[in-house]
Amino acid sequence: MINEDLIQDAAFFDPRTFSKLKSPGFMFPEGSLSKIASMANVDVLDIQRQLIEFAQNYETIANIDAIILYQDCNDEFFKEKNENHTDMEDDLKCALSEKNRCKSCISCAFLYVYTLVTHTPNYNDLYTVYKVILSLAFTQVSCERSFSILKTIKTRLRSTLSNDKLEAFMFMNLERGMIVPHDIIIDRLGATSTEMKRMLIG
Repeated sequence: MINEDLIQDAAFFDPRTFSKLKSPGFMFPEGSLSKIASMANVDVLDIQRQLIEFAQNYETIANIDAIILYQDCNDEFFKEKNENHTDMEDDLKCALSEKNRCKSCISCAFLYVYTLVTHTPNYNDLYTVYKVILSLAFTQVSCERSFSILKTIKTRLRSTLSNDKLEAFMFMNLERGMIVPHDIIIDRLGATSTEMKRMLIG
């Protein structure tokens, strides 16, 4: 398997494997986390230290009431999430739902790390690595889904579509679950020309 090292590294960041990290005398296997650390441009030893510390305190952090945990946080994560939206799987839906958070998936762990980073700089590298992990596609499902959609958009009758239009149609189809307020769309369209602004905004 091509990405075997990467998948093994990412598995350490899953809360379901934290019990292993918490066991006394745990040592990372030689070369562990080096690939993912190099992708995130962080030091391997710092990541290992921060991850073990985070794993040891994870249950305490996860059991803190959501209102207390998020009362000082602004909505930067959610804005960033929508701007850099990639693939909204069930895992990510869990993290975005405050009431029904499972506390045992990577996206929930990322949300807790994000909250910690807003209060202390001790987990900055760990936060960076979690962002890298959540942006990676470990399987070919997303890619294959894109090609399936491409076949339905670029048919024999629509073979002369320009790349810009094709990209826009693909994006709309792939990200149809993304909720964008209507006023943002109207403002963006209005900003393209004075005529559009006059027609849409008045």
